[in-house]
Amino acid sequence: MDIMNEESENKPFGGLWACLINAKISYKQYCIETKRVACDLNKSFLFSLADDAYIWIVSSIVDFLDMPLISMESLSTYDDLIKRDKDIKTNRNKSILLPIDYEALVTDYGVDAIQVILGKFSKYDKTNLSYALSDWVCDALLVLNKNVIIPYTGTMNSF
Repeated sequence: MDIMNEESENKPFGGLWACLINAKISYKQYCIETKRVACDLNKSFLFSLADDAYIWIVSSIVDFLDMPLISMESLSTYDDLIKRDKDIKTNRNKSILLPIDYEALVTDYGVDAIQVILGKFSKYDKTNLSYALSDWVCDALLVLNKNVIIPYTGTMNSF
């Protein structure tokens, strides 16, 4: 799985997006409640991660700011992004405009997956990270290293 930062995006190119079965804010719940995402909830599969997988857990603004981040001013599309999105411009001093440096997480830190637990974020954290985590709409897991994925071979009846 090659992971690449996407300019002017808050998510990488590559990786496997997943949601924990017991997530407080699940992707299934998000799809049903918002009706903004066209998804077939019957197309899913179960897996786990290797015991030695390095999972970077983000459940607060402090956890987020400990991650390697990309300065938006360094991106060539920064001015276009600000012009295009009035909400970002309005909240420029209130919201952290720094996307995660996914490439650095993999190559420099050896991270296998990122788990974001929005259900644990305070209102302050959600406000200040509204742009930086705008693509994380639920409690989610982003697998960055396919080698840590262990396919589930049981039945899904109990889920």
